[in-house]
Amino acid sequence: PRQPVGVGDLTSGLFLARVLLGDSWLQAFEFTASAVHEVLLETQACASYELQLVRAQDRIAHPRVRFEAQRLAH
Repeated sequence: PRQPVGVGDLTSGLFLARVLLGDSWLQAFEFTASAVHEVLLETQACASYELQLVRAQDRIAHPRVRFEAQRLAH
């Protein structure tokens, strides 16, 4: 299968949007990981390499899975 295109653009756009909305860097990172995961699930379900942003728009706004960042070092 072909790798999805635009994942980096989606990631940077979502992260920047969340920071501009007032999220901390940690909150923005966690939200971004969750939303990108949802888009990739939808893209995989459609067997597409183009990100399914429109189909996943509700899941971007309200991800069903929430990732929590874990501190790796002090």
